[in-house]
Amino acid sequence: MKSDWATIKKKVLQYCTSCLSSIESEGTPIEQFLGEFIIKGTKIFESEEIVFGEKETVQHDISDVLGTFVYGLDIPNAIKEFDKEKNEQGFKYLLQAYYKDVLLGIFCQKDRLFLAGKLHTDIALSVILSAGYFHDKLSKIGEHLESYLSANSQKILNYSIRSEYGRSSILYLSAFILGDFGDADAREKVLKYCTTPHPAYIAATENLYSDDVQIVSDWVTQLADFHISNSKEDHTFAFNREYWQYFPIEIITLLQLRSQKGLPIDFIKHPLLIDFLPFISQQLPIPLDETTQKLEKRILKE
Repeated sequence: MKSDWATIKKKVLQYCTSCLSSIESEGTPIEQFLGEFIIKGTKIFESEEIVFGEKETVQHDISDVLGTFVYGLDIPNAIKEFDKEKNEQGFKYLLQAYYKDVLLGIFCQKDRLFLAGKLHTDIALSVILSAGYFHDKLSKIGEHLESYLSANSQKILNYSIRSEYGRSSILYLSAFILGDFGDADAREKVLKYCTTPHPAYIAATENLYSDDVQIVSDWVTQLADFHISNSKEDHTFAFNREYWQYFPIEIITLLQLRSQKGLPIDFIKHPLLIDFLPFISQQLPIPLDETTQKLEKRILKE
């Protein structure tokens, strides 16, 4: 598994470099547009761009701008920075970058829209991230997951049982977490779309707060192996986005929840988690930089 993880990480870093190069070459002033949204609430933007060799005025909707900023700039930058220098500051930068994914989900929920290409697996992982580090946003992003599942119910329920689609893993875990935080109704609504839970996820949820180091080590290893083997650019797999492949938030959050109860996590040895393990235990709330605070304020105000 160690060599498999090294291959995945290398591929993700190449993807991040490609994202950043693509944004730079396109020349669209995404950060300028973001600033205008934060300050003025502007939602439609125009830029002069070369399209098929001709200069044209191109319009950009705020949802596209936010998506490009979060997934094309901020998260790739955070991944590359953390990979270059693995420290506390870099880990918090990662959390802030991924937190903007949560904020984008909340924005979409308020505007009753779904980002093109966004899947239930993405939103389920946002729910899981919130449970670990941004508790006050859990119910809001949970509502977005419920809305997405309801709007796409026929498609999701008709998925082939031969493919996993995250239904027995991260979708099940998101349901468990919503219930664990006291929202039994949300838990039941999400469970309707799950299949029989994968054994690794049963072990993790049943033994999350176990005092037995071996039992915890075993379920962490099972989840980590599942993460690596299900990290593919194919939407039938749970981790079909490069940025979720790199950051195993489904395990990191469970370990953070343990640490919040004073339970040890320092005995974990799996290669998937080694880089993150020293920084997983965080005091809440997570400090946010000025841009993230302003973006949060604007989105919650909308």
